[in-house]
Amino acid sequence: MHEVTQRFGLSQRRVCRLTGWNRSSLQYQPLPADDGPLRERLRHWAARKPRWGAPILHVVLKTEGLVINNKRTERLYREEGLSLRRRHRRKLPAIARVPSCHRPPCPTSAGAWISFTTSFPADAAFAA
Repeated sequence: MHEVTQRFGLSQRRVCRLTGWNRSSLQYQPLPADDGPLRERLRHWAARKPRWGAPILHVVLKTEGLVINNKRTERLYREEGLSLRRRHRRKLPAIARVPSCHRPPCPTSAGAWISFTTSFPADAAFAA
């Protein structure tokens, strides 16, 4: 925007009116973020508890009053190279070595139906 004002000889007020921007947005000067103490505490907790990831460390640092925004914690966690190593699952054998059930095999559907109907003699009397 500074180049536009210089090139065309327009004031900031006029350029902002033409583009629809707020003048406060144009004049905003961000303050440099001092992440030194936060980075130090993040490295301290990561060294002390290596299995803690960024979400848990964010909660710990929040209780200490160092952070407010979880995205900032995630960014610093990545920049410090503190990502967790993934645990790989062990491969299980393709077949079970021990049978899962110690009962006789299930009867066929016809056999199950016959045993079911003989257990209720009253049903046979009403069916006729």
